[in-house]
Amino acid sequence: MGILTASLPKERKSLRQLLSEDRPHVICNDGTPHHFKRRELEYLANIVGSEGAGELLLPILIELAPSSSEASIALGGAELKVVERILGMEPTVREGRIILYRPQVAALRKALRTATQYSLAARAD
Repeated sequence: MGILTASLPKERKSLRQLLSEDRPHVICNDGTPHHFKRRELEYLANIVGSEGAGELLLPILIELAPSSSEASIALGGAELKVVERILGMEPTVREGRIILYRPQVAALRKALRTATQYSLAARAD
């Protein structure tokens, strides 16, 4: 399990905090830094506004379930705004999670390569 979680952040930072850093990054479980492209952070700030910048925690974790064709993101107001804007549609929300399908995950990752990360689901669906 340690190998699977090594590249995940020890803790996430708010968009506001990352925008204030010279070299925006978080530290991963394996001790390595995960850097964010400033262009992506500014794009996100444009989407969520100043209030959302304090709420949006990065990286956004896209949870993949090995037994499912769906992926999900924990539901938050700022996360929902981001997903809606990038996908150009209102996504499915179920049980407190934003549900994504493969083409939607690809579109999200293409727009936010450094501001998103994959994680494997430890829960049964």
